[in-house]
Amino acid sequence: MKKQLYFLIGAVIIGTTGLLAVVYATVSAILLPNGDGTYMGWQTSTGTVHYVNVDDQPCNGNTDYNYVVSSTPLGTKDSYTIDLSSVPNGSTITKIGLNPCASVFTNVSGTSSTLRAFFIFNGGAELQTNVYIIGNSTTIPFQFTTTTRNISVLKTATSTLQVGAEYFKGDRGLKLSNMRVELTY
Repeated sequence: MKKQLYFLIGAVIIGTTGLLAVVYATVSAILLPNGDGTYMGWQTSTGTVHYVNVDDQPCNGNTDYNYVVSSTPLGTKDSYTIDLSSVPNGSTITKIGLNPCASVFTNVSGTSSTLRAFFIFNGGAELQTNVYIIGNSTTIPFQFTTTTRNISVLKTATSTLQVGAEYFKGDRGLKLSNMRVELTY
């Protein structure tokens, strides 16, 4: 697939300019929350600042986290800002990857809970990356694999990014211990 893409890009560039150019993408380092976002519906295990409970690398499990209990209304959200200064201005961000570390919150009876990860660029529409069905484990939060979504957003000096989690469905509550982000540009 990569060879075909490079060939196609090369053929178009050679056909229109007579020159060959190779286009590469860059993947950011892992980015972690650096501030509270628009949504602050989840409870914090320590203090009142939400992002400090989900900015640890690696995921620290039960030390600090944000959570919802089983009686929390479905649809309750928490979001966090991400520092974009490592992405050069003028770059087109083509993919976002979110990687939550989560578990169910309590050992109450029930089947499971589902976390919906989302992001918001420049205060625009909220876009989903994936839903994660959390099983019955309450002891060690699970670091999910990164789920990516293709996008096309021009990064400027004023660009903003929020990432978040929603208590999407279930009956066991949720606990979020970390939210990692990777950007391709």
